[in-house]
Amino acid sequence: MRSEPASLVIMSVYQPKRCQLIATILMVACAVPVISQAQMYELCPAFLPERPLITALPLDTPTVAEADQAEYDREGNVILTGNAQIRRPTEQISGEFLQYQSHPEEISGRGNLWYETPSFLVKAQSAVIEPAREQGRLEDAIYWLVDHHATGKARYVEQLTASRFRLRQATYSTCPVTQRDWELRASRIDLNRDRGRGLARHTTLRLGNVPVLYLPLVSFPIDDRRQTGFLYPSVGNSSSSGFEISTPWYWNIAPHTDATLTPRFISRRGLGLDSEWRYLHRRGYGEVHFNLLPNDRVYGETRWQGQLRHAAQWRHDFSTELLVNRVSDDHYFRDFSNSLEDAATDNIESAFRVRYRVGSWQLGLLAQQYQTVNPLINKPWYPYRIMPRVTANTSTSLNTAGPDLQLTFRSELTRFDHLSKLRTTGQRLRATPTLSSRYERPYLEVTPRITLDLSHYKLSRNEREQGLPSTISRSLPLISLDTRLFLERSYGDGRFLGLLEPRLYYLYVPYRDQSDIPLFDTGRATFSFAQLFQPNRYTGGDRIGDANQLTYALAWSLIDTRQGLETLAIRLAQQYRFQDAKVTLGREELRSGPSTVLGEIASQFHRNWQASITTEYDSDQSRISRSHSYLRYRGDGGGVLNLSYTYSHSINVGGANSYRQADVSFAYPASRQWTLLGRVGYAFDENRLIQSLAGIRYESCCWALRIAAQRYVVNSDSENERRYRNSVMLQLELKGLGNLGRSGVLDDAILGYRP
Repeated sequence: MRSEPASLVIMSVYQPKRCQLIATILMVACAVPVISQAQMYELCPAFLPERPLITALPLDTPTVAEADQAEYDREGNVILTGNAQIRRPTEQISGEFLQYQSHPEEISGRGNLWYETPSFLVKAQSAVIEPAREQGRLEDAIYWLVDHHATGKARYVEQLTASRFRLRQATYSTCPVTQRDWELRASRIDLNRDRGRGLARHTTLRLGNVPVLYLPLVSFPIDDRRQTGFLYPSVGNSSSSGFEISTPWYWNIAPHTDATLTPRFISRRGLGLDSEWRYLHRRGYGEVHFNLLPNDRVYGETRWQGQLRHAAQWRHDFSTELLVNRVSDDHYFRDFSNSLEDAATDNIESAFRVRYRVGSWQLGLLAQQYQTVNPLINKPWYPYRIMPRVTANTSTSLNTAGPDLQLTFRSELTRFDHLSKLRTTGQRLRATPTLSSRYERPYLEVTPRITLDLSHYKLSRNEREQGLPSTISRSLPLISLDTRLFLERSYGDGRFLGLLEPRLYYLYVPYRDQSDIPLFDTGRATFSFAQLFQPNRYTGGDRIGDANQLTYALAWSLIDTRQGLETLAIRLAQQYRFQDAKVTLGREELRSGPSTVLGEIASQFHRNWQASITTEYDSDQSRISRSHSYLRYRGDGGGVLNLSYTYSHSINVGGANSYRQADVSFAYPASRQWTLLGRVGYAFDENRLIQSLAGIRYESCCWALRIAAQRYVVNSDSENERRYRNSVMLQLELKGLGNLGRSGVLDDAILGYRP
């Protein structure tokens, strides 16, 4: 036996399996995801004890033992005292006293004992580890989980077998040790690594020193295997439903499928059940959602909502997709929506799609119908059903001695059906071959294009249209020439680049009388700058607008090459008609001469600020027909500001329709802990608020609270009646543990806001 200050190389001490007991403390939080600590815990004081974090060494690095004094013998027994330390490639154990016994193999320590790895630290008063028997015990342990920003204590940590462990009087929290705003406490925790499960007994969740939740028995996962069990509950309150609480239960059916069942208690309406089933298969995925309220005490009937989505990629050139959406009644979204967007839903889609590629051909099949859920829409004005549509499209390059020619062919055969006998139904066969070419230079681009629109209708007329023809054929050429120039100039010693782009677009489409053709899927195109350069001013295929017009446009932009920002962009375009347009929708009049003028000014004058104004001036009506403007701010500290104003005046079949709406939303960080949230939408033409939201968010080191109240318009049974839905949302986030309450509403309501 020798006794002396020593630094020893001990090749056999502390093999990997021997750290199971101490590493087991980490399992308590294995189910908690690792996220960005720099942002999530930036309000926290120093988290780890003042000890240098160890770094991992190469795995072939020998084990080293150091101490002020070492006693060892030929049998391999070692006693280290005074600043004792055993260092391996991925871990380190240190204390006042460490002892290694070879027969039977045992490692023990006491006196300010530390076990450290790059991912967690443990401090204990004593430890006894028996690797050969795969047993051991830690007493009075305090742990720090670096990746999870979590700490806790355990009176005892015992290894019972190779895969079973037990903790007594254990705690867990992401709060600082000196200020436990929340903490989980359990009298006993049993962990089974083979099953990947933990079982906690007599568990309490404490906010401060107040116990707010007690669970006699809690089963939870200790690894990344999906586990069956309850998830965090959600609470809320609304004017139409009252107080609501739901508690999801997750069911891990198989590796490729799972389900979530969520019982709901709605104080005014009764008990309900929400369900979600997800599955994967060799060719794709699927989801089934079904929400059921068996007896709605307010509505007096059973309420339900169902959705099925199934997608499959059978081969690289063959795919299918099925979407089914249904609700029990027209008032479902009015009663159970969480936002103005949901409450304003008019139609929900169900569809089946098939896509198949053969060489250069793209073949498709579509069956589509909508359920109308707005009680103000009468049945004759429901959308048509596509039952079905078959498409065949191809594009090829023609090798000629002259310029490159591109031939594109698009075709469809569609059957349109309708629920109302007052609407005409029928079939439409349409083919549109297009021949185009493109002449390109660095400063010039010229694109001539000619399209032949061939359409044939076979109709079943309603009673009011019996005198109209049942078969209609239409053929129309669409001829266009698009010319663009690209001019550049540098400013400010090369920092700014100016781009000037003049553009001329000529379009000729002869007139064909189309008044006998019903409007199956046709409407006015969406207001945009790009629409001025399209061959048809209408969407769908039932109306082809006649045209003999020239669109001239000028775009100029100034780019800050140093910051990569488009400092200023100005676009101006106008159409000039050489003759009156005869094909119209509703009561619109499209006279010859200068017509629509579209102007747009956009600027990102600072990396945090964006602004845009887009206006369409209708010279035929001598008035502004549409206008949209916005101002957006995205602050580095999380601040958000959105200002927008929209104006529209259009003439439809039923007459003139106009609206003016403004929307303001913001997230203002008043301090590092407090954030004010709000949104207001106002309709000037109706002189009323259409939505409003006010909220506040408080964040501390280890928890956050969000409270919001909102009010928005919902669909009613009468055009003269104005109904509102009021709701209050509360969300408590215990960082590193989960959320209690309804999430996502504030994030969706305020564009650009992310807590």
